[in-house]
Amino acid sequence: YDVLMYDVLMCEQMLRHLLWL
Repeated sequence: YDVLMYDVLMCEQMLRHLLWL
């Protein structure tokens, strides 16, 4: 379980939501 990887994935999700809005 890599916390950094999880952080990156969360960031990507946030960016996707912002781009779609």
